[in-house]
Amino acid sequence: MSTRYEWFSIWTDQHLAITVTLARGPKLTDKVVLTAFGADPATIQYLSFDEADDDPAAPRVRFGRRNGWFHAIEHFTIAGTSDDVLRRISGDHGEAYSLGYNVALGTFQSSHNGRVTTRFDAGMPSVRYGADPDRHVEQMTKAGLMAPGPARPAQGAHLLELLTGFELDAEVLEAPLASAIIPVV
Repeated sequence: MSTRYEWFSIWTDQHLAITVTLARGPKLTDKVVLTAFGADPATIQYLSFDEADDDPAAPRVRFGRRNGWFHAIEHFTIAGTSDDVLRRISGDHGEAYSLGYNVALGTFQSSHNGRVTTRFDAGMPSVRYGADPDRHVEQMTKAGLMAPGPARPAQGAHLLELLTGFELDAEVLEAPLASAIIPVV
């Protein structure tokens, strides 16, 4: 396994719970994404990862765009892993990928053209489900997720890059981004 994303394993260990969602599609707009996440547009502020954590009673999704991909970053919420959000942001010939980690588990989800295609727990990647559960096996293997031993968040970040070309980095996670309050999930 590549150690290129080992920093992400360390970063997730320091932040307890993180969800990263990537999406793109011909009709994907900020409004579509805000609606899918249940975000309140009246609460939009530009905040860093740390600033968005100021009020645990008002969780936020932070979002932006890079290299043709919409990205959403959540801390202590998992809205981006829900079937409803994935279906909505991948509809109309789009695609979406969500990676979530907390102290107990890691999850991966993908959705294509409004249908959830693959889901698995990073600790048990051989148990997959969805409309096309084996869709990403080749990339999962390249990322090291199918190898024996415990899965690391670095492998999940590598999988995202293999599937999307999107290089996850600390700036995407921490820099100020537009953010909005979402319902507690």
